[in-house]
Amino acid sequence: MGGEVKLEDKKCAPVCKDAEEFLKYDLQVSIDGLKWLADLVKLAQEDLTTFAILSEYYKDEEKDMYETQQQLELIQLIGKQNWLAKQI
Repeated sequence: MGGEVKLEDKKCAPVCKDAEEFLKYDLQVSIDGLKWLADLVKLAQEDLTTFAILSEYYKDEEKDMYETQQQLELIQLIGKQNWLAKQI
């Protein structure tokens, strides 16, 4: 596929002690990851099997991103305490 295999250090994820803080972090991870994954899907267009697998993976990750956005919007609408109570 013309890619280059690299082994690099990965930045550690922060420890989130607050649910809203975690959702915001998770949303940003999804946004960044989807940009990277979109490029990978484009590279795989000539390999139909890989393209199909990566396309489904992209859709699943995109769905997760939208669900996280929805939860953050809900927090804004009903307040964090009400949202936390709803999670129980």
